[in-house]
Amino acid sequence: MESKKSLAMASARNVPGAKNVKDLLPSVLLNARDDTRVKPKVGENSRRSQGVDLRRPENAALQGFFDQQSVLTFLIGPNRSSAPSSPLHPRREILHTSGEDGGPALAQGINSLQLLPLKDHRKAGSTGRSMKVLIVDDTPLNLTLMQTLIGKLVDGEPVTFSDPRDAIEWCTTNQLDLLIVDYMMPIIDGIEFIKRFKAIPTHEDVPILMVTADHEKQTRYDALQGGATDFLNKPIDRHEFLPRVRNMLALRRAHLATRERARVLADEVAHATREILAREREMVTRLARAAEFRDPETGAHIQRMSHYSELIAARLGVDQEYQQAILLASPMHDVGKLGIPDSILLKPGRLTTEEFEIMKGHPKHGFDILNESSSPVIQLAASIALSHHERYDGAGYPRALAGEGIPLEGRIVAVADVFDALTSSRPYKKAWSLEDARAHLISGRGSHFDPACIDAFLGAWQQVLAIRERFGED
Repeated sequence: MESKKSLAMASARNVPGAKNVKDLLPSVLLNARDDTRVKPKVGENSRRSQGVDLRRPENAALQGFFDQQSVLTFLIGPNRSSAPSSPLHPRREILHTSGEDGGPALAQGINSLQLLPLKDHRKAGSTGRSMKVLIVDDTPLNLTLMQTLIGKLVDGEPVTFSDPRDAIEWCTTNQLDLLIVDYMMPIIDGIEFIKRFKAIPTHEDVPILMVTADHEKQTRYDALQGGATDFLNKPIDRHEFLPRVRNMLALRRAHLATRERARVLADEVAHATREILAREREMVTRLARAAEFRDPETGAHIQRMSHYSELIAARLGVDQEYQQAILLASPMHDVGKLGIPDSILLKPGRLTTEEFEIMKGHPKHGFDILNESSSPVIQLAASIALSHHERYDGAGYPRALAGEGIPLEGRIVAVADVFDALTSSRPYKKAWSLEDARAHLISGRGSHFDPACIDAFLGAWQQVLAIRERFGED
């Protein structure tokens, strides 16, 4: 009785004289590159198979298959652990199959294939996270072959699917580094699969290798248009497959390294930016304190009016960056008072006309102190210092600007500054009531103040009161 056979994993139509896979060599085949003479194995209750010279022309197709697939040994007999050994061939790459007959085993028992390791093509001492590879092919034999070859390039087993629908569902919740997809598949072909795969946001930059037996250029054009990175023709040649996959994984590693470097640089830039802003904030605070030493009654004033200014900017709908900048810059609006004599700055009564003309010089003094800075915040502060005493009707100082010719920050701070000045005590006056100060703003709408700024300020009255309560006088 003839023993169980293990059959070559090749198509019988590629071997002259073979009508089916049962006609392929039921023998022990050594790597044609190492020994071109294939020697038979004799087992219990088995018949002797005649050796085949793979150098002969009629066996060229078979020799090419084994060289292509890197399959070195096929065994006969029920005992799959009895792999032959030879001191001349210590690195045999062995494929076992099971089944009473090679035909059923090949057609129905692909999942029972057991693969012993091929030569490991991974670089020794490689670092970095393991690359995850997804293989999608409706032919189990192709999946087994590519899975084995890929396993020699990456740590861990590649993920395989024979149904592209299951593969797409898996992709929605998993990350991967390389997609290998067959073109000719039922239900969803390779091009449609790539389109759906690329539609998943986390997979836009994953390289894609399409495997196809279709040599039509239009197929390649469509695949490239859909997002394929490279192509590989069937039947799979391991000498082409391995370098292409290795190169694509190297490209992926380089991309991930570049992305990580960009993230690190972005973090470093953000950190440096925070440090710069902290230094600017410190400088603003120190300049504002310098002004306080000349006018000690305004300590809480700069806190309130800066937050009033931020509130107006927010109500006007300007961007968050501008709101933060005006909060930081507005405390320096009166830094020019450092250039005003104490006899005028601290005078308890009304100023004379001459004294008022001197006082009107403080916007220009402030601008001169702050101008030509490379800091956006200080530049904004210079603009505020110069323009916060302009009037909407053009009757202000120092440049008599009118309407929208006055910088927005100057129009905003004008409202915030006047309101808080009216409701605060000064050496020369008592604080106004909130009702009187509110009425003054309304009466100056369109003449002294920008109507939009007045509407924004009064429209947030409860927030105004909260700021006033938060930064009350000591």
